[in-house]
Amino acid sequence: MIELCFRNMKVCFRFSFFAAVALLMLCSGSSYAVYSFYACLLHESGHLAVMLLFGQPVKKLVFYGAGIKIIRPRNDLLNKYGREFCIVCSGCAVNLVIYALTAVFPCTAALREFGEANLAVGMFNFLPLSFLDGGKAIILMFFRLFSYETAERLEKILKWVNIITVPAAAVILFIVGLRNFTVYVTLIFLLFTSVMM
Repeated sequence: MIELCFRNMKVCFRFSFFAAVALLMLCSGSSYAVYSFYACLLHESGHLAVMLLFGQPVKKLVFYGAGIKIIRPRNDLLNKYGREFCIVCSGCAVNLVIYALTAVFPCTAALREFGEANLAVGMFNFLPLSFLDGGKAIILMFFRLFSYETAERLEKILKWVNIITVPAAAVILFIVGLRNFTVYVTLIFLLFTSVMM
């Protein structure tokens, strides 16, 4: 693991991050892998920008095989719902705005591919899985709209729905004839993360 310090924030690069990037480059054979990597960086930059706007400190930025993770100090996790909702949704918003700009304005084929990579990253992160931005936004709404006990129950139900839905999606995709190795690896990752979270 490589660890760098910038003021009060640590930036960590785990071996799995470099392995995942190398595997993506080998399997992809196109610039789409690089565009996806940049889209992920922009996604996390959106979260970081809004956190800095609200004066939220960042303890650690971790680059690992499954992406990039922002770790905040424990005492800073209790935000107002509106602020936390903005922080959670800001990454996807950046990706979708970039896609919209490349879709609306005339641009080169390379920029269109970059826009499509941003769309894919934004939509993937907005899936209603409890560990992705979409799921976190739903859980925030649970705690905003319902009592604490009801929100906790709904959060557990969402987790079980995730655990059931991911294998069901894999079966449906296999039945309809999708034979894409990357999709099934992603679904296995989603199932594993759903169970572990």
